[in-house]
Amino acid sequence: MKILLITLLIVIPALLLAGCKIAVNEGYRVEDGETASGSKNTINGMIHIGENADVKGECRSLNGNIDVGPNSLVRDLATINGNVRIGKETIVKGDIQLINGNVHCDAGVKVQGCVETINGSIILDGTHVEKDLSTYNGNIELSENSIVSGNIYIKEKNGSGSDYQDLKIEIDNSTVEGDIINEEPDTGVTVYLTNGARVKGKIVDAKVIEK
Repeated sequence: MKILLITLLIVIPALLLAGCKIAVNEGYRVEDGETASGSKNTINGMIHIGENADVKGECRSLNGNIDVGPNSLVRDLATINGNVRIGKETIVKGDIQLINGNVHCDAGVKVQGCVETINGSIILDGTHVEKDLSTYNGNIELSENSIVSGNIYIKEKNGSGSDYQDLKIEIDNSTVEGDIINEEPDTGVTVYLTNGARVKGKIVDAKVIEK
């Protein structure tokens, strides 16, 4: 998994020291139909991207949500302490990465990279993720003919202070073309398969329930 702390806790302060434009205690807003050049970085603010917008740089937030409207085109999205919501038919030309927050993608969304969380759920409704899904402490829901072309990972926790909880992977009328792998021996994982859901690869260290 890419290290989000490097992306956000190191990269954003480094940009501040370099004099780059970062919104502090306020957010960024890209209006409907607008084309925005460059990265959008904020501390203690949300990033809102309207409908039919095109953002040609990364969007990164420390303590803020990222909200993307329908039919837009964006690049990498990353946040600490915030949720990510992607509207219908939007294309993400990169990864979606979160530390403490949930990600929800609507119908027709295409993510050309990975979707990764540490403490948060991943919800895909009719979404195609071209690479992997991974989480440490979050449930995963795939529905409405979603497709994950890569693998799904429950990542191994490090350190004696880790919080272990049982996790669910619910796959409803959707397909995982790769494997589902639980890498954390102290976390119980249950995979629910409903309405013709398929996992084409193997399922490792997880209970499977078919309905």
